[in-house]
Amino acid sequence: MCDEFVKISENVTLIEALDSILPLAFDKNMSESIEKKLIEHGVKIHKSSLVSRIVGDNGKVSSIELSDGSVIPADKVILSIGYRPNTTLAKEAGLRLGSTGGIWTDEYLRTSAEDIFAVGDCIEHKDFFTRKPSRLMLTSTAAAEARIAGMNLFNLKIIRQCKGNIAIFSSSLNDISMGAAGLTESQALKEGFEFEIGYSEGFDRHPGKLPDWSCRL
Repeated sequence: MCDEFVKISENVTLIEALDSILPLAFDKNMSESIEKKLIEHGVKIHKSSLVSRIVGDNGKVSSIELSDGSVIPADKVILSIGYRPNTTLAKEAGLRLGSTGGIWTDEYLRTSAEDIFAVGDCIEHKDFFTRKPSRLMLTSTAAAEARIAGMNLFNLKIIRQCKGNIAIFSSSLNDISMGAAGLTESQALKEGFEFEIGYSEGFDRHPGKLPDWSCRL
């Protein structure tokens, strides 16, 4: 969002509570290169900063106060501070909820109530690698779960199971693109996985003989 807004405004600021941006998708060394590109595009970045107050009057914001006492003038604010599954209907129906607040399902996407299946953002997912509950909310995940639930719901002969979800993220910042799948290095280290780190370069055009190609990491 910041990279889009900076195309029409010279005063765009990103405030991040943690010490790196996009921490759930990328390790710090990757985030630093993305941060550098944002700064080149004109975005001002405040890391390890907490918003203590949004200041304004008559429904109009005028500034943002940070926990360190600094003030950032502002006329528009976008909050992106997390999400939670909408499980009101599930609660009213008496369905079991998981530890993350999403609807509990088994590997066939069945809920705790007979003949009720659930998929998508409202359910509690399971990480493919760690097998721990996850609050992953992605369209691709929901679509895959819907196919599994649909097959099982109509009693097809081949039983389909959801064996866990892998978080996949991709985006672009004008002239660069980035993507990630699965655990980051820091997440793998925290979970006790053994891993190896490798680097490679490839063409940013396919085939590589196309005009204006370059070699990218």
